[in-house]
Amino acid sequence: MKNKIEIFKLIGKWGITASFFIYCLVIIIHVYEQAKIKTLNHIMPVSFNHLLEIGQSVNKISSGSADKKDEKVHFRLKEYERYYRAVTHYMPQYGEAHGMYGFCAYYLGKERSAIASYKRAIALTPDFFYFNSNLGIIYFQKGDYERAVEMFKKAIRTSPEKTLKTVLASKIYRQIMVGNPHLIQRMAANWIANRQETYQMLILSLYQLHDFSEMFLRAQEAIQSGGQRNGFFYYYAGLAAYELKDYPKAAAFLAGCLKREYEHPDTLHYLGLSLKNLGQEDMADNFFKRAAELRASKNALLSEEIRAAVKLF
Repeated sequence: MKNKIEIFKLIGKWGITASFFIYCLVIIIHVYEQAKIKTLNHIMPVSFNHLLEIGQSVNKISSGSADKKDEKVHFRLKEYERYYRAVTHYMPQYGEAHGMYGFCAYYLGKERSAIASYKRAIALTPDFFYFNSNLGIIYFQKGDYERAVEMFKKAIRTSPEKTLKTVLASKIYRQIMVGNPHLIQRMAANWIANRQETYQMLILSLYQLHDFSEMFLRAQEAIQSGGQRNGFFYYYAGLAAYELKDYPKAAAFLAGCLKREYEHPDTLHYLGLSLKNLGQEDMADNFFKRAAELRASKNALLSEEIRAAVKLF
């Protein structure tokens, strides 16, 4: 009987000790959470409007250029970078925060940090279009075309619904949307154009890899998806068909490219080559002459005219 009483007393002591330990743990967690919030509130930028302005002008800046050309842009990016770095430290589960940090780091010239951050963002939020596309653009600019192809394909497979759902559910994006009620409508309006640009970068990556079979298929896919840049895709479908020695298809797509007001020396040249291989030498000579005349006034290659930028969204 005494042994049972002693056991119950011991269990009671353990229970009190365990309860006290749990209570202390709850207090510690609460204090830590409050400290996190206080720290983040202290370094939170007064406004995120400047981040939107930077995001809308990315075609005018390049990686690291904020350090050299515009001190105001550099200062603001550093402020946002500091904030998102803290968010990723205290709340590492937010993939959007990693993506935002990657954006800031990239334009501050911290390419390795940007790549690492976008990888973490994708691991946490795999169906978000812009994280995949942005990482693909960085790889493309580095000349790592195989990884670029992988990321562009992943971006194209994402759905607009999942991307917009992520934005609407995100605390990180809600901070940016304050005072910008038309942001979602703008994202939806830009979706097709951004997706078409990703197709362009995918096709240019495949061209660099000389993967003409895949390039031909992706160019056709892009044509079928609609958009305003079909001339570009007709050209690369024709170029791929030419490299694959399918001259009838090459001539058809390159002629289609010209019909879409996408006249360029390369278009005319490859159309001439395709027709020559089909035995239509007189017609081919006409296109060679037009190509030479146009080349004298327009020297840029089609692939050099594409300047995709890492986007905020």
